[in-house]
Amino acid sequence: MIKIYYKKINDKKLQEIDKFLVGSWMCVNDPTEEEINFLNKKFFLDKDLIEDALDPFEVPRVELSDGIIYIFTRIPAREENGKIITVPILIAVGNNFVTTITSHKLSLLSSFLKRDDDSKKDNDFSTTQKTKLVLQIFLAIDQEYSKFFAEINKEIKNIGLNLESIKNKNVIQFVSFEEILGDFINSLVPTNSSFKNMLSGRFLNLYEEDKDLIENLLLDNEQLIATCETNLKNIINMRKACSTIMTNNLNKSIELLTLVAALIAIPTLITSFYGMNVHLPFAEYKETSLYIIGVSIIASCPILFFFLKK
Repeated sequence: MIKIYYKKINDKKLQEIDKFLVGSWMCVNDPTEEEINFLNKKFFLDKDLIEDALDPFEVPRVELSDGIIYIFTRIPAREENGKIITVPILIAVGNNFVTTITSHKLSLLSSFLKRDDDSKKDNDFSTTQKTKLVLQIFLAIDQEYSKFFAEINKEIKNIGLNLESIKNKNVIQFVSFEEILGDFINSLVPTNSSFKNMLSGRFLNLYEEDKDLIENLLLDNEQLIATCETNLKNIINMRKACSTIMTNNLNKSIELLTLVAALIAIPTLITSFYGMNVHLPFAEYKETSLYIIGVSIIASCPILFFFLKK
């Protein structure tokens, strides 16, 4: 699906238009083969690079081909089953357009397009200012990462408050969080390299204001990476604590079972003699069973005392 948006510097609202205008922003979501061919013939976008944007394992990078800048990055998204993943997104910057291409329907782009008309944020970019629009998209991506970080951090803290009553599902959550944060780091680190390439001015024409914004994005990304690494360390420490707690609880259970087994062993040994079908001392007396029980209890007391002392 291809949607075209347009907004000049003096416009207050981002408008969806039916026909391409110079300075438009084209949002391409899960394009068909026909749409890929259209983008290739009409706007000379490289078909192979478009298909790279649809590859779920594509890594962030910057390429320049036939005068068009291709910026690959990854953005966090939530699948229908609730799992958090990162998906590739391609930002292509041509002479008279900006195009974003992704295989997923991203909430970030939807929220980016639905900004209030009167908000200050809605007036700080236009589709005709290509460089600024690209940087605003990256800023929105960073905000999306921050939103997911806050959600994961909250979950980690909630689990950490009840470590003593940890359950298997919580351990599975920790493993899932580690996978997500690892995916985030693998996306953010190469994105920083892309920012440094853009900052060199080899790919985009930058004004001082644009350079300042890229430097801020670099700092934001570094903070996100640091947050990722901190959360990963917290998760690892909590998993170790959980493992220690579970081992300790297991040891206590084994101690209890050992005590019970030892206490049962002595009475079993004594009473088993009187279960044999042979002549035994005092077998003819009715009170013998009571004596056997008493002897069993007395014989078990030293073992009980020993375990309680230890």
